[in-house]
Amino acid sequence: MKRFYFTLLGIFMLSLSGYSQDITVFDFDGVTPAFSNGGWGDTFVPNANPLSDAVNSSANVGKLTHNGGYTNGNSTAVDIDSKVYSSYEVSVYSPNTIKGKVQIQLKDASGNQLDWYEQAVTDSTKWIKYTRNLVCTSKITAVTVFFNNGTNSTGTAKDTVYLDNIVFKKSTFNTLYGESFAASWSPWGSWSGAPSTKAGSWFGKVNLQTTGDANINLDQWWGDHGHVLKITPTDAVVIIPDINVAGFDSLKLSADMSWPWSLTEQNAGYYSASDADKSPLIDVKIGAGDWVPVPTSAIGQNWATPVILLKDVSGNPISNVNTISIRLSHTPLFTAVYDNVKILGKVHNGVPTSIEAGKPNVLSIYPNPATTYIVIPASAKASIFNLSGEMVKSAENCEKVDVSSLPNGVYLVKMTVGNSTTQSKFVKK
Repeated sequence: MKRFYFTLLGIFMLSLSGYSQDITVFDFDGVTPAFSNGGWGDTFVPNANPLSDAVNSSANVGKLTHNGGYTNGNSTAVDIDSKVYSSYEVSVYSPNTIKGKVQIQLKDASGNQLDWYEQAVTDSTKWIKYTRNLVCTSKITAVTVFFNNGTNSTGTAKDTVYLDNIVFKKSTFNTLYGESFAASWSPWGSWSGAPSTKAGSWFGKVNLQTTGDANINLDQWWGDHGHVLKITPTDAVVIIPDINVAGFDSLKLSADMSWPWSLTEQNAGYYSASDADKSPLIDVKIGAGDWVPVPTSAIGQNWATPVILLKDVSGNPISNVNTISIRLSHTPLFTAVYDNVKILGKVHNGVPTSIEAGKPNVLSIYPNPATTYIVIPASAKASIFNLSGEMVKSAENCEKVDVSSLPNGVYLVKMTVGNSTTQSKFVKK
């Protein structure tokens, strides 16, 4: 099969070398951005630090006061690449014995919720630093803070909490893919159905699959695990196909895993079963190759979040391939629950490349020839032209571009990343 190659100008330089340090959203002694609550709701203003201690000795902090039931929160604009900054820290102090809950929301440029973090404050005698790991891969354009959102205010000091030092932490690993199952089409309640019926709306921008398009089950949980993928011993396995990992190595799988306790499964012998019988079944596949088991450990009722280095059929770490697929199943005998599935990777050879650096990063359009779709980097904008110069298709923020409706023939693909554009050809048959 003949393959055509094209150069994406600066794609990895844009996502890596352009960010050399952690990003502080606010600290009130230095970075104090403007916050807006849309004219109603909570207020978030600078305030002298009411308790200077080892965790936070800043002179000034943010005072967040809850003024109603459900509020807009207080938002500030940011420009953060969540592929590079994969977690953030925030310091919290609630001096009240009824300590309440802090909530932090992240949104993209279209106003879609990328992450919702709800943290019950656990101590009223000191500042506490919490860390939130991110699943999203889209650009973060807004950070919104809440306190006790959804509960009525009391009109007392119990409605007040102090926040400081939200810092997004740079990671040595990029987040290449993330699925939290918090799909926009099912924000509340559980859902069961064929995955194809929700094509194009999955959080990770990769459509989930099952054999024969069998139903999958999303359960509504609460707190940090709003929606989860629940796979019982009789359910179909779930495949996440063709995750674009081109140009990266040291690929890792990270996922939250749990066993949802039930009396039926307890009576079936869960607690006396071997670790092997309580370990989720996960496989990885490179391109169109064979499935390779991913080593996992036994899970219990508490969430476990392993980070597992992915290997090929020869036992070597996966390096510099175009796509990988992940297959999720239940344990051998019991139900398994998954959330926040992520693929992480390092730039191949540790060197971000670009034309400007004299080291072009060459990626392929595939499959080529194509029948139903082509795969492109998710950060690129693509325009497809026929040989008469007519634009017949365009796509943005989409790894898989549907070309099934195009007549057979040769097409030109123009790719734009930032201010740079390049082009190549593919064959539709």
